[in-house]
Amino acid sequence: MEEKLNKLKNWGCDINGALDRFLNDKDLYYECLSMFVEDQNFAALKLHINDANQKKPFSYVHTLKGVAGNLGISPLFESLSELCEALRNNEYDPNSGLFERTVVDYNIFLEIMK
Repeated sequence: MEEKLNKLKNWGCDINGALDRFLNDKDLYYECLSMFVEDQNFAALKLHINDANQKKPFSYVHTLKGVAGNLGISPLFESLSELCEALRNNEYDPNSGLFERTVVDYNIFLEIMK
């Protein structure tokens, strides 16, 4: 667990801030990180990111952004935030690279958590 937390911190995650929110309960925090790995919102986002109606992808991104923020996964939170705003304003362009950047950050998170 410590090795993964250190890797997340080195990637730019706010582990200390997240642990403050978790009352320094590392076991609970790690359990929540593990639950986030299993969360299906990202898979659903992949299916719906190019929908003409952007309400569904916005909902998935908004949920993921909130969880990533609370867990202190800052790099993923930042890319999700940019994607979320584009979807919120109906300005998402599939050629913008926003989704691809989010996928890269999500995959880095998953790789660290393996």
